[in-house]
Amino acid sequence: TLISLLGLTVGTACTVLIALCVDYELRHDAFHRDGDRIYRLVLEDPASAEKPWTLFPADLADVLVREVPGVQAATGFIGSSARVRSGQTAFDEDVGFASPAFLAIFTFPLLHGDPRTALSRPDGVVLTATAVQQLLGLSGPAQSAALGRTVSVLGKVHTVTAVAADPPLTSSLRFDCLMNLASRRPGYPYDDNAIGNTTIYLELAPEANPGAVATAMIPLIPAHLADGLRAEVGEQMSAARLASCRLWLQPLSRVYLDNSVDGHYTQEGSKTAVVVLSAMAALVLLAACANHTILAIGVSTGRGREVGVRQVIGARRCQLIGQFLTETALLSVIACILGLGLAELALPIVAGFTEQSLGWGQLLGWLGPALFTGMLLVTVLAGGAFPALTLSRPRPAVVLKGRHTWVGQPSFLRALLVAECALAMGLVTLALVATRQWTFLRTREVGFQASSVVLVPVPGSWEAAVLYRNAVLNLAVVQSASLSDRSFTSGWCRKDFYGDDGRRHGEVRLIHVDFRYMRTLGLQLVAGRDFDPARPTDAEGAVLVNECLARAQGWADPIGRSVRFGEDGRQPPPTVVGVVRDFHFDSLRDPIEPLALTMDPRQHWGRAHVFVRLAPGDLTVALRQLRSTWESIAPGEPFIWSFLDRDLQIQYRQEESWTRVLQTASVLVLLIASLGLLGQAALTVARRTREIGVRKVHGASVSRILWLFVSQTAVLVAVASVLSWPTCYLMARHWLEGYAYRISVGPSDLLLGAAPPALLALAVTAWHAFRAALANPVDALRQE
Repeated sequence: TLISLLGLTVGTACTVLIALCVDYELRHDAFHRDGDRIYRLVLEDPASAEKPWTLFPADLADVLVREVPGVQAATGFIGSSARVRSGQTAFDEDVGFASPAFLAIFTFPLLHGDPRTALSRPDGVVLTATAVQQLLGLSGPAQSAALGRTVSVLGKVHTVTAVAADPPLTSSLRFDCLMNLASRRPGYPYDDNAIGNTTIYLELAPEANPGAVATAMIPLIPAHLADGLRAEVGEQMSAARLASCRLWLQPLSRVYLDNSVDGHYTQEGSKTAVVVLSAMAALVLLAACANHTILAIGVSTGRGREVGVRQVIGARRCQLIGQFLTETALLSVIACILGLGLAELALPIVAGFTEQSLGWGQLLGWLGPALFTGMLLVTVLAGGAFPALTLSRPRPAVVLKGRHTWVGQPSFLRALLVAECALAMGLVTLALVATRQWTFLRTREVGFQASSVVLVPVPGSWEAAVLYRNAVLNLAVVQSASLSDRSFTSGWCRKDFYGDDGRRHGEVRLIHVDFRYMRTLGLQLVAGRDFDPARPTDAEGAVLVNECLARAQGWADPIGRSVRFGEDGRQPPPTVVGVVRDFHFDSLRDPIEPLALTMDPRQHWGRAHVFVRLAPGDLTVALRQLRSTWESIAPGEPFIWSFLDRDLQIQYRQEESWTRVLQTASVLVLLIASLGLLGQAALTVARRTREIGVRKVHGASVSRILWLFVSQTAVLVAVASVLSWPTCYLMARHWLEGYAYRISVGPSDLLLGAAPPALLALAVTAWHAFRAALANPVDALRQE
């Protein structure tokens, strides 16, 4: 009973914790008042291999309200980041640029201010409560004094028009500041009315049909999007291809978990994660129920005469079934109570490594009653139904004569043991594969030297970053320093690429750098030369390309090729002077794309970043000197820095969380399996004690008896391995397909994953068999 109770308690605690994690994922964006009528606009091009996109001209929001029946309101949204300053206080904040209708469509309540006018001013800004506290030092009711105060965003003065509550952690849209879209255009090099910049969200009228609205949007493509699509795709956008494009509405409830659409400016989850976590909770709970079933049937020998006596004195079968189910239900209720206590202890740990805001408040709605009712039904029916049906069979004459030795079919018990062992093997294997992939992502060579590099983002102009770079180059603790508009983990620029034939050859990633970039990061040349400070023409007339771009263009000798990015119309166009060995400027989830490095100031956009390679020595001293240099160059600006190699590791926090979840689940299943094997092995050996005695009397050795039991368990372990391996292999392969660079799953992974459960089963069986084999056979046969 204690073994069954402990197994059910662990299974219940694990189920509750996983249910909280799943509920956290499913609750994203569910807090909006009219969320069932809010949709994101999506454009699908069947001729493109890319995902459907969600970026449109900003003015399309007004067109939708004006021309499409059923659209009650629409808003554009662009997510970005910027240094926000108030006096001498400055912070890097998440900035959302939106249409005035944004606060009317979404439920982001204002603590102070009027939602109808908060975003109507181009020079206005809405700050969250946390941002107000950081920038203005106001908290609580005093935050109303923030209205009318000014802050600097993107170097321009803006007036605080409202204070908003912090967006819930379950919001796919995140921001610290909200500003009118019109305020963005002077500070960025891109036109928000060009296709490919702004997401559009719509709120439909209560009586509107989403399908009818999507049909009514068909004329918008030729009327308002055709020119933008041709400019974006090029001459491949024929009339027939344009006619095949379609607009459709994605419900807000699917935005967070639907990875089939390019998600821009939103937090993204994983539908696969929700399914796997739900399946994991069910499997762990079923493993605990299988334990209870195995042990309940195992102890049926001792309860045979009890059942027989009850049947003789008139107990009906339904009464006996009710008795056994009631016993299981009572055990399950106790296990639920203990499981909640265990989950309470483990909740901070789980919330920590999953980076989720988990709490018992999630159980106050429908989830709590549904979860506990479901767990009780599963444990009572799955764990108690079979023992109740088999123990209650009307056979009083047999059991009262002492012939009752086993209830139920041994094959059923073996099947349960095999299933439990296969489940443990599967989870251990998946945890092993996840651990190897996570280690692979953290340790794989990325093509540049990220260690000992300090990354310093510089707000404001590129000239300020140049001043800081030049200043730190004079420090003895600095080996080299360079500038770039991309920090590897933030910022991107993709432009049309035109070859020397004048035709568009697809898109290319573009990074603006200086002539020390390759030296500072340790990039390698495979052909040509690096940028040369002695050649002033390199600033606008030279580019470096990576091997991927050269392969994509089919260039046997890229040096001297003329290239052009976008519609810049320069005469003559810049020339390729060198080829850089491929390096990972994105995470290892994505393949390396065609890339060009340029020093042309006209191609610079976004925030400048200074890469500082430190000389060997005391890091504390080096960072102190970098800070003092910063304070002399940019007084009043906070000194923000990070190590580049640590930033690269942060990209794989999701993989780390997944690995820890799988590792924890595999340990729990191994614990539950060990409890079941311990109880079952003890009962099996106890039931066969007389058989062991007879064998010993007839001359069987201890090793022979030990082999008898271990060999039977080995067969079950082998069957479990054969059943688990194909499933584990297919699941691991399917999961790894999401990574452009990944490990390969081989026989060694399957063998290593099966080893812990197999060794555990064999060890427990061998221990009990060894103890029984050493016992005196006279004690076992005395009553015969």
